Amino acid sequence: MTKQRSIQHVVQTLAGEIESGVLPVGAALPTQAALARRFDVSRYVIRAAFVLLAERQLITSWQGAGAVVRGREWPYPITTRTRIHESLKSFGADTTITLADTRPRVRPEAEVAEFLGLSLRERVPFAEFIIDVDGVPVAIGHHFIHPHRFDDVLKVLRQTGEIIGTYAALGIPDYMRRKTIVRTRLPKEREAALLGIPRQQPLFVSRGLNVDPDGNALEVTEAIVRGDRIHLAI
Repeated sequence: MTKQRSIQHVVQTLAGEIESGVLPVGAALPTQAALARRFDVSRYVIRAAFVLLAERQLITSWQGAGAVVRGREWPYPITTRTRIHESLKSFGADTTITLADTRPRVRPEAEVAEFLGLSLRERVPFAEFIIDVDGVPVAIGHHFIHPHRFDDVLKVLRQTGEIIGTYAALGIPDYMRRKTIVRTRLPKEREAALLGIPRQQPLFVSRGLNVDPDGNALEVTEAIVRGDRIHLAI
């Protein structure tokens, strides 16, 4: 078998296993050495096959971190009513959201404080969510809530388990996005662990100010998103 035919054989076999679910979304592929033994080919052939599988958006491969099965890429529209969880659901994603952490008093970054119109000395209620699609974590959601708007907001949040229902229960049935800033960066150690990605895999961070119907600052949200599973739609 020629080298090119060997590459195509590996690609077709692994693509079939991915598409049939033998290798599910988020699963790590065997190492290049293990695959070379399985197919009785050189590691060059396996690396070339990985390139073709990545071009078909079937895997994500990072040097030193192996390769994992890549799921469908979902759009994340930035609109006047930006809610990443609701957006994913509206496009048909099998999505779950989990309240991972709440803290009553955290020191916000300077930009967050500026968005909320606060001094750097003030502390704000904070909540963290993990968003999964097809059982795989794709985003971390942070909410920095204006400290002068509500009493017991985190208590209500722990009861409802989600931010939209919390604000509705507190008399804010709707809210709008006033401004958004998007940046790209590498994940911090904890972020990489929560999202199940290597430290060298870039992500994007969408930070925005949400306001109530009267235009008063409500919260700053921060979506920390895997760029291999979600793309921005602006």
